[in-house]
Amino acid sequence: MDSTLLVHGKSSDMTDTQPAFGASSLIVDIISICKSYLCQTGPAREAASICLSSLLTRPDMENAVLNSFVEWAMTILLSWLTLSEEVRSCLTVEYFQLLGILHCLFQIFKLGHRQKLLSFGSKLFSICLELTSISHQTAVRKLLTKLIQRIGMNFLAPKVASWRYLRGSRSLCLGSLLATDSNVGIEEPDNSLGNDCDEVSDEVEEALDRLITLLHDKDTVIRWSAAKGIGRITMRLSKDSAADIVDAVISSFDDSHADSRWHGGCLALAELSRRGLLLPDRLYEVIPFIENAIHFDVLRGQHSIGSHVRDAACYVCWAFSRAYSPAVMAPFTAAVTTALLTTALFDREVNCRRAASAAYQETVGRQGDQNVSYGIEIITVVDYYSIGNRSSCYTSLAHTVASINKKLNSSFLVHLQEAKLSHWDKHIRQLASKAVASLALIDVPFTLHLLSQLAMECTASNVNVRHGSILAMAELLFKLISHNVAVPSTLMSEIVEIVPNINKNRLFRGKGGEQIREAVCGLIESIARSKVPMATKQQVTYVESLNEHLRQPHEGIQLAARSALREFLYSYFSFGDSAPSDRLQKLTVLKYIEGLESDNNASVTRGYALALGVLPLRLVVQPVGRLHDVLKVLSISSNPSKKVGGEYDADTCKICSCFALHCIEVKTHFTIMI
Repeated sequence: MDSTLLVHGKSSDMTDTQPAFGASSLIVDIISICKSYLCQTGPAREAASICLSSLLTRPDMENAVLNSFVEWAMTILLSWLTLSEEVRSCLTVEYFQLLGILHCLFQIFKLGHRQKLLSFGSKLFSICLELTSISHQTAVRKLLTKLIQRIGMNFLAPKVASWRYLRGSRSLCLGSLLATDSNVGIEEPDNSLGNDCDEVSDEVEEALDRLITLLHDKDTVIRWSAAKGIGRITMRLSKDSAADIVDAVISSFDDSHADSRWHGGCLALAELSRRGLLLPDRLYEVIPFIENAIHFDVLRGQHSIGSHVRDAACYVCWAFSRAYSPAVMAPFTAAVTTALLTTALFDREVNCRRAASAAYQETVGRQGDQNVSYGIEIITVVDYYSIGNRSSCYTSLAHTVASINKKLNSSFLVHLQEAKLSHWDKHIRQLASKAVASLALIDVPFTLHLLSQLAMECTASNVNVRHGSILAMAELLFKLISHNVAVPSTLMSEIVEIVPNINKNRLFRGKGGEQIREAVCGLIESIARSKVPMATKQQVTYVESLNEHLRQPHEGIQLAARSALREFLYSYFSFGDSAPSDRLQKLTVLKYIEGLESDNNASVTRGYALALGVLPLRLVVQPVGRLHDVLKVLSISSNPSKKVGGEYDADTCKICSCFALHCIEVKTHFTIMI
């Protein structure tokens, strides 16, 4: 505070403050000084409000002094209601004074004696309700939320409900003992005094109604404050009234796309369970919502929302593990731990992965390793630091965890298929496809079932589902074939028909077509590396499809098509003593030579140049003179003065130069062999 104020004992702008009702001049001076600092923009405002609240709530302080200050504060609040919307939205002196007064009143109702505050509680409560309906600033609404809950608590006797659930001993050392003997250290709720609390007043009902509304607020801090307020007030209610509160909180999950409602509902459930207000018989109703919340992800435009909901759901699981005994949690432990591990390994956001890991560790510690299968072993794998790397979670840690507890493998695969292979983020879909392949050999029959489902989803209408399924199909097929897993012939036939069906249904067009083309190239490469048997007509269809991908004006697609073409030609057309058929030559080497010589599209010349560089030796050297033709066209196209469509194209020149050298090496090697 300003030292001059302390020296002189009064503020220059507080001359209207008079000693009231026998208050000493020191008290009046302190109040005057603190009032002057309630409109400051810095930390002095909060310091002044705390100083005032501590002074006015002293047991030896006269009621008249407190009443006088509250009357003055309510006058300021009422004057704020009369201001226009434009003025209220500005950062004026009155705005910061409002913050200071609300903070001070909140502290007074937090620290003060109930009997001294009841006289003006109703009037102040009605003013706060009006302020919440017109205020849009987050700071104001947060303080109003705190003040409303404190006023509501003031209308209830300060005693804890006897019906609440008490777990008993919370020692971590007893975790294993509690898991084996469910009667040790457990105190069940006493229902004999379930409705011994005072009658609920209208103000308390209005406060709870407003807090439940604020539980769905757009700002996280408001929802968090409202959740804590609901927990504090419910502590003083009867069992029946508390059951109504729980029903109201559960209704927050009715709208499956309202992230703020789900987030507020999770926070409220966590607060209720921490205080023993969510009785064990309600867990059967609540746990399914938490399992859905822990995977909450709603697409909005080009991104998704839901990380805060998933984080709050992990907090609920953490609270449940601490609040309930192993005997109570036993029916839900498997589902909860599976959901936590799925989030810890596969969530997109690192804070959610770490929150799930912390909740899982708390569950193992509180519920006992006997209740959580392989809990200690998995904790050492899914720790705070290891799950920081998202790629490692998908490609390494998931396989390690599933190998420790093989029962988790099917849950992981189902989650990857239903949530991650259709994720809005392309990188998540790519990682998910690798994760599916890494888990493939743990339970082969289930993997084959998954493979058949992916075969159907490769032609889905949703581009994300289609892209993820094609990626997973490519990874999974080669993984199974390379480990000599027998794939049913009918399923193989379905896989071979995926690419023709995509072409037939024109699924390369529209949004996401580039991603689908690149993924299809990967699938063709996987089919070729796996040497899946197919008819000659199907082979021709695949080559024609790759030729179309080579013409695309996207480098990623062209490189993927080149890699797939190389594997495909080497797998199906690189053997045989006779010269390749005319049809094959027209599809490949002749088509590429003609395109390099005469096509005016730079994308086409680049793609065909890439293709010439990966052709098998049989296609390049037979019939006699073919290698000379290839070298000639590459030499011409590598000339910097060569124009494509009337313009110079450096990329075509660079590619042709590289592959011309490669063809010269092939010619030299072939001449030596002859």
